[in-house]
Amino acid sequence: MTDQLHNNLVRFFLRRPEQISAFLRAVLPAAVQAELNLVVVRDAAENFVDDNLSSREADILCTVELHEPHSGGEAVAYVLIEHQSQADPAMAYRLFRYVADIWSRHKRDEAGSVVLPPVIPVVLFHGERPWHASRDVCGLVGGSRALVRALSPHMPGFSYLLEDLTIESDEDIIRRFGDKKVQLMLLLLRHGRSPEPIGPKLHEWLNLMRRVRSTPDGRQYSRAVLEYLYSVRERAEWRNIDEVASLLGPEERKIAVTIAETLRAEGRAEGEVRGRAEGEVKGRVATLCKLLKLKFGDVSEQALERLEHASPAELDLWTGRILEAKSLEELFQA
Repeated sequence: MTDQLHNNLVRFFLRRPEQISAFLRAVLPAAVQAELNLVVVRDAAENFVDDNLSSREADILCTVELHEPHSGGEAVAYVLIEHQSQADPAMAYRLFRYVADIWSRHKRDEAGSVVLPPVIPVVLFHGERPWHASRDVCGLVGGSRALVRALSPHMPGFSYLLEDLTIESDEDIIRRFGDKKVQLMLLLLRHGRSPEPIGPKLHEWLNLMRRVRSTPDGRQYSRAVLEYLYSVRERAEWRNIDEVASLLGPEERKIAVTIAETLRAEGRAEGEVRGRAEGEVKGRVATLCKLLKLKFGDVSEQALERLEHASPAELDLWTGRILEAKSLEELFQA
């Protein structure tokens, strides 16, 4: 659930071309940027609604105009931005498949072309520890180092760009990323899952949040920020979020109250459902204990403990056996 909250934040903040462009200006190598017109960025995910790429849910898929397209090729490069809150050992393979899907789609649509469009894969990571998974497909291939090295010219030489927020400071983020909305998104991701209290950070970011709020669609961003914070932080910290929401303005305060009330109601509903389920299981255990005592007399502490820790499926099985079982051992046998 928490991973989905992070994904939703990234997709919301990077849904506009200007924010994607600002993110890429800080992440892409200068030699790559020199070949791209980062002013012309377009969403490309809808072009893959019926393709495998869509089913694998890349976070951001867009096209960027090329300054000088190759003869016979598309005038764009594709950019994949994949957000991760946990290091995925198979990420190089996953992204390689994404790239292959894009090329397959291109070959299908441009049957006469032998030129494949450039694809730039980027991973945005904010885990608890720095990224440690292999960034190269060859690093996932088994065999001795000597064998892999000897075969490397005959295997895909694929790697990806990595933006690892665990090795960035807040000051680095502000310095490198020029767009205020992108800065706020990255700071939220970097500290959203931190065990440190979020209150002091929120006060540090207050001016930044106010500047984002002052943009034409700033209210939407304020709501997204507050929804994210209330959802990923413990309830003990909600008072700090309430305070910052009030400092942002009366409208944000109303939004904060609505979000908090909704989450509390959802929590109560989940607790009630969980309580009813636990109550039903306890009732079934008590009934089965009575039946065992009626049939076998005294029931050992070990057997009672086994009943108390049984799963619903085990209770179903044992209840069905009780009429025919000749002993507790036979009742509990696997």
